[in-house]
Amino acid sequence: MVRVMDIRGMPVISLQDGKRLGFLAGPVFDTNDCLTGFLMESKSPFNSRKYIALDNMLRVDKNSCVVYNEHSLEKMPAKTEHKRRSGYEDMLGRDVKSTGGKNLGVVKDLVYSTETGTIEGLELSRGLMEDAIDGRNVVMVRDGIEVAEEFIVVGR
Repeated sequence: MVRVMDIRGMPVISLQDGKRLGFLAGPVFDTNDCLTGFLMESKSPFNSRKYIALDNMLRVDKNSCVVYNEHSLEKMPAKTEHKRRSGYEDMLGRDVKSTGGKNLGVVKDLVYSTETGTIEGLELSRGLMEDAIDGRNVVMVRDGIEVAEEFIVVGR
């Protein structure tokens, strides 16, 4: 699983020769709002934007994204097949409540599966101090969520 906010600015490393190929930029989604990969900022300002499909990512952790070599990078797919913004991003900033009405926090980030590209969870913030002391919670989509007009209800 990967949080979109954590991925931005992460270095892309070639397994073959250990070189840094650039940095991950924004996510790319298909027409069904599934994460398909990431745009990459190149080291050279003259290179066109490259794209890394999830299938070409060998490993993604907190420090780096590892690909086999520079041939794992592709040109950006056609705009008709992919988009830079997910429909799920409309959930960012919404209040999240339990089925009993308890306020659980505000959606600050989305968590995606790097294997399937589907959304797996919502990262919640309960405020600056509580986040600093206790960390943020992640509500898994498989636990059941309902998106209402003004807030999100989680079946805990």
